[in-house]
Amino acid sequence: MLWVILVIAILIIFYFLIIKSKKNEQLGYRQNVFEELERVGFITDKEIPLHFGDSYLVVDDHNKRWSYFNVKEPMPVLRSFDCITGYEIYEDGNSVAKGKAGQALVGGLLFGVAGAVVAGSGSKKQKNTCTSLQVRITLNDLHRPEIVIPLLENTEIPKDSPGYRGGIETAKEIVAVLSYMVNNSERINSQN
Repeated sequence: MLWVILVIAILIIFYFLIIKSKKNEQLGYRQNVFEELERVGFITDKEIPLHFGDSYLVVDDHNKRWSYFNVKEPMPVLRSFDCITGYEIYEDGNSVAKGKAGQALVGGLLFGVAGAVVAGSGSKKQKNTCTSLQVRITLNDLHRPEIVIPLLENTEIPKDSPGYRGGIETAKEIVAVLSYMVNNSERINSQN
């Protein structure tokens, strides 16, 4: 019996050491990326941490540039505001809100993402859970035409839970920032 308790205690200690190690790795990656961005003149005016600190959306309003990066990818690529051609919020594989360069966001944010899902589903039965929530950014880039930002994935979460509401709020913030970038890109382009 004592051996079982000892083994469980050791497993718990290893579990917390692994989590702490992963957090330190994420912080080190984040610091390295921000140092590299600063080295090339990037001024971070807005930072949205995503997916438990695994990824970030950062904006340099002064130079009209932005970047999305996560710990699973090499150093991020800087992009200008004007490379964004559209963006959408996807819930469980269905587009619930869209925005394009030159247009306002259509759908979900007008009545709320949950309202758009209800309105767009017709006679489909509504689920009270969500397994996937993403923001997809369409780019004018032949080599990487789309960036997918996962907010909720691989887990079934109730729509009345704080986790789901937090995901929706983050999606709204990302879309608001993308809309800002597109609008400011258009103003710069129309002035030239």
